[in-house]
Amino acid sequence: MKSLGKKPEGLRLERMQASPRWAGDAFRNVYPIPPGLRDKNTPMPTISEFLCGGERRYPRAALPSMNPIERWQKPPNSGLRATWLGHSTVLIEIDGLRVLTDPVWGSRASPSRLIGPKRFQPVPVALKAMPQLDLVVISHDHYDHLDYPTIRELAKREVPFVTSLGVGAHLESWGIAPERITELDWWERAELPGGLTIAAAPSQHFSGRSLHGRNLTLAPVGSPAVGHAVLLSLFTFMGMEGALVVSGEVIAPNRTIPRALLLAIGAATALYIGIQLVAQGILGGALATSPTPLADAMARIGPGLRLTLLVGAALSMFGWLGADVLASPRILFAIARDGRLPAVLGRLNPTTHTPNIAILTYVAAAMLLALTGTFAELAVLSALASAVLYAYVCLAAWRLRERGTALAGAPLNFRWLKPAAITGIAAMIVMIALASPMEILGLALLVGLSVLLYLTQSGRRIRQHV
Repeated sequence: MKSLGKKPEGLRLERMQASPRWAGDAFRNVYPIPPGLRDKNTPMPTISEFLCGGERRYPRAALPSMNPIERWQKPPNSGLRATWLGHSTVLIEIDGLRVLTDPVWGSRASPSRLIGPKRFQPVPVALKAMPQLDLVVISHDHYDHLDYPTIRELAKREVPFVTSLGVGAHLESWGIAPERITELDWWERAELPGGLTIAAAPSQHFSGRSLHGRNLTLAPVGSPAVGHAVLLSLFTFMGMEGALVVSGEVIAPNRTIPRALLLAIGAATALYIGIQLVAQGILGGALATSPTPLADAMARIGPGLRLTLLVGAALSMFGWLGADVLASPRILFAIARDGRLPAVLGRLNPTTHTPNIAILTYVAAAMLLALTGTFAELAVLSALASAVLYAYVCLAAWRLRERGTALAGAPLNFRWLKPAAITGIAAMIVMIALASPMEILGLALLVGLSVLLYLTQSGRRIRQHV
């Protein structure tokens, strides 16, 4: 998504790394930050306040506003006038020059136009109706200060930009010419034609537009990746299809399995929403920065509960891994038995009658991946691979229904199967598109190798039968 911006690189990154505020991998605030960004003396919101809003947080009606265009046509008598246009968007008129700060005309402070914090009311003047500007100042790259559609529109004007270190990477990727961008470190100054001087002052704040971009740009005055968040949300629902591995051992699988999956997905969704609400209500803003949010939430209730939760989570993961090791290798075994993978994976142990080679291969591959990547990275890659599989299953279900094909009983009889299949395929394509270019490239290589292996094994199988 272009609205996420671009990471600094090359000379821009070298200049950032030369800053006294750079601390190895990102910028750091000078003064210590309370854990979770929360003052321990401030009482935590209750669940009721979080769910019901507590005291009224939004005006009951639109705030009074006026169109300032008529006033802008006359210069201020004092030589200085500031017009507030919403949040940090201000038009400053000073000694005949017009400076626009943190322009945000978008409908949401989010990388998406569909989700994220929504603007309470529109800007009182359209962006295209704004007078000629002499300078645009961007304090930092949070979505409520740096707005992709607004910058794209301002790129059509020949107006210079002054911003903090690193933010220029976003601006340049959105169409602002490099010569129009000036990036400042703390206490640095920029001189403009007309005698105006812009100075970057320190502040205690953060920056970033993605999960992996926290504090990669400086905040001189004075936030997660939607793609990975969506892919991780898909990962949380993976594994329920494991029941299909043993569907031949279930009574009436054509009815039982879909109902079981629907029940499991519904229960898991309700559980996840409940966990999110409880954790948000207990931790507040600390939830966004906590590496172990559930354990931290339990610790707020009682120190012993944190240990209990961690032990329970470890046991749960051990149980899930045990079940997965017994179920997933059967997929390798079945495919190899049908001649689509090397035959060695389709062998059964003569004593235990289990696909021991498939199980050992699966465990070895899982251990290799676990030792060479982080959980988040592996979860994203797993979700991407599963998205391809899910899309193919949607297509296969649709085509098999049209052909009237079924291994046992009547073909799948679902009235809205075609729209559901199209929706499922489209959703998986969108999820894949949310990944980074390198992740998509890795996925393409994985799919390509899988197809090549499949064709090789299929050709070998055909030759054996000729």
